[in-house]
Amino acid sequence: MKSKANKKIPAFLTFIDQKEVIFKLSDEEAGQLYKAMCEYADTATITGLDKAVDLVFTSFKLAFDRNKAHYIKKCETLRKNASKGGKARVKQMVANATKSKQIEPISNSKNKNKSKTKTKKNISDETDEAFEKVRLECENIE
Repeated sequence: MKSKANKKIPAFLTFIDQKEVIFKLSDEEAGQLYKAMCEYADTATITGLDKAVDLVFTSFKLAFDRNKAHYIKKCETLRKNASKGGKARVKQMVANATKSKQIEPISNSKNKNKSKTKTKKNISDETDEAFEKVRLECENIE
């Protein structure tokens, strides 16, 4: 099993407010920055950056490290909850929500005899699928 520091995350996140810094770089420097971001997200190392690009990259690196730590913590929490029967708890929460809210049928204007309703089974299937996606994602970072 990989140590927490070596776990890979499936993506990295940048924010629109970082655009101002990126647009002050030349196209060549911005390309170098993007390649460095991809390399760091994959290997947690970078080499050979120009001084200006390295300076800009430092702020991105700090944000990436923070986001990675948050992602790993979230996956561990989800894994612990799942081992405690999180799936059953989610199903119960969905069932309680369904009981408390009346689901109204959606009429089909072409045929008024047909109606679509979201049943407990449909909601349960969606919950199972969502839970399975989260479980697989957390397993992939091990």
